[in-house]
Amino acid sequence: MNLHITWIAAAALLSAGCHTHTHEHEHAEVEAPRMEWWGFTEHHEVFIDAAVPDSAAAFYVHFTELADFQAARDVSVRMEFKSPDGVDRVKGTPVQAGIWKVEWTPGALPVEATLWWATPDSDGQIPLGRSTAAGPWEGWASPEDAVAFGREQVWSVPFATAAVALDTVWEAMSLPGRWMAAPGDDRVVSAGASGTLRWSAGVPVAGAAVVRGQVLARIDVGDLAGSGLAAEAAQAEAEWEAAESAVRRLKPLHDARMVTAGEWEAALARQTVATEAWERLQSIRSQAAWEVRAPMDGFVRSVQATSGSYVGPDAPLCVLTTDREQWIEVRVNPVHRGRLERAHAVRVRTEGGWRSGDLASIANQIDAQSGLLNAYIALDEVVPGTRPTAGSFAEVQIEYGTGTPALVLPASALLEQYGQFEVAVQVAGEQFQLQPVQIGARNALQAEVLSGLDAGDRVVTTGAYAVRMASLKGSTPAHGHTH
Repeated sequence: MNLHITWIAAAALLSAGCHTHTHEHEHAEVEAPRMEWWGFTEHHEVFIDAAVPDSAAAFYVHFTELADFQAARDVSVRMEFKSPDGVDRVKGTPVQAGIWKVEWTPGALPVEATLWWATPDSDGQIPLGRSTAAGPWEGWASPEDAVAFGREQVWSVPFATAAVALDTVWEAMSLPGRWMAAPGDDRVVSAGASGTLRWSAGVPVAGAAVVRGQVLARIDVGDLAGSGLAAEAAQAEAEWEAAESAVRRLKPLHDARMVTAGEWEAALARQTVATEAWERLQSIRSQAAWEVRAPMDGFVRSVQATSGSYVGPDAPLCVLTTDREQWIEVRVNPVHRGRLERAHAVRVRTEGGWRSGDLASIANQIDAQSGLLNAYIALDEVVPGTRPTAGSFAEVQIEYGTGTPALVLPASALLEQYGQFEVAVQVAGEQFQLQPVQIGARNALQAEVLSGLDAGDRVVTTGAYAVRMASLKGSTPAHGHTH
């Protein structure tokens, strides 16, 4: 399918008057003038570098995945050159991950070039302009001074860019919050027997994952195994045998549809409970130990007993919780209640970045001890791989008020120095400029641009510091790839 292509001709790097590109081709003492093309498909950034075609030409085609700014590996590439001599179709030869080389012998002018590409999921073509005379092709750019940051550097560090665009800017306030257990998610696990506690390996640690039925601990009951608990084990065995017998008796009737679904399910439930109780108590006869099992899937919220301590049957051993919900409590000055009531969006910083949430409730009265107003936030989604400890700090940002249309950029693109801001603007495929900007309203994700940028400018949102470091070198480095 043909995809809409947004392509931008831009300047590239000039290294002290000589642009050195160390691909596999050889250069004479005076290097041929170079030309570059930069643009995008729906899922890729495309950058092409070549010497101005003369008797021979080699085009180096770079594909970068826009999802993670890593080298694209599942792309096939070919270029089509249409001239009075006919049509040349040249398949790209892989040089390394993300780079293909297209070699072509120029003929009569004018010539029109087209890049064809394909992945397992999609394909498309990109018009690359035309040439009617010697020199860079129409739609291509000649090198100019800027910070060189090649494709290989982009692929080797965390990196991303985004376009400056018109969006809505909201007022925002940042608040400290406290992670808390979601209502009804905590389960206290009790000992169930008297004896010496022995935790299973890896369990007595806050944050440890557990699954339903997992043995959390064993309680050495000692001499008690020969008295009351042993009698309980015998009683459990009798119940298990009765439950098994009931299921066997009802099975033919169930197959013949002579018993109700409720009767059959009740018999199966009784069998399951009796089997579990029998298996647990059986260990007392053989090992004089009582097994404490997890009643649900989740993780350990807190631990209340230490290994080796003596516990009673009702002693709490640990608290388990689930990942189904995550809640945060915030406290605000009562004068800001109106801002909370006009909240447009709520975000919470987590290990996985900023996550959206909902303002679940606002207290109707001021807390007597703190003099502040309590509010509660529920995250819209469980944060993968994170298990915040109840009571730990949470960074919260609440947007409120009436939104104002403005030019915005991602807040992560800002580089601050002595109270002034600048951004790394991508002006070509491998070329960047550090641009001072003046910002206005700002929240966790976006900042309003008052001056310094235009809509459509691409700024580095991840990796801007690496670009700044490249700019601090004594001179503009020679631009090149080594394959």
